This record gives sequence, C-alpha cells and structure tokens, in this order.
Amino acid sequence: MVHVLRIEHRYGSDVSAHSTNGKARKALDDFVKANWSDMFDDTYQPSKTTPMPRLRNDRIEDYFEKAQRIMGREEFHEIHECEVDAA
Repeated sequence: MVHVLRIEHRYGSDVSAHSTNGKARKALDDFVKANWSDMFDDTYQPSKTTPMPRLRNDRIEDYFEKAQRIMGREEFHEIHECEVDAA
C-alpha cells in the first residue's frame, strides 16, 4: 500500500507518496506548520488573531478552513490509499 498525499494551495499542487497514512498526515502537518504564517495576506495578521493550534488535527483543519473562509482560496488536501503491484 502507498498513501498518496495531494495538497492544493495558492502556489500550485504538491503530491507525495508515503508508506503509511500516519506519515502522509505528518507530511501534511509539516506543510501546514511551514506555511501557517504565509497563509494570510497583509490585511490579516495571523500572529495577533490566529495562533497556530497545538494539536495536529486541529492545526490541519484550521489551516484549510481559514484559507477558504477568510482568504477565499480553494485550498484543500486529500490522501488516497493505493495498491502497488510489486511484480
């Protein structure tokens, strides 16, 4: 099994493959943490009004919800579990 992570964001798409769903979720969380401060434009100051949630699932959900609701961007993520033929 391979877990394929696709992240659509304002700069394009990121696609990566992982051996477990947990590793795919970790890569997604790493993306969110690296891009949290860049999520907003100059009219919205996240450091003052939107602290990064401490828990991973909350952080991921918050990032994509705010990107859509506050910034009006169609950002999303998905993880697909795919069979791999080792022949």
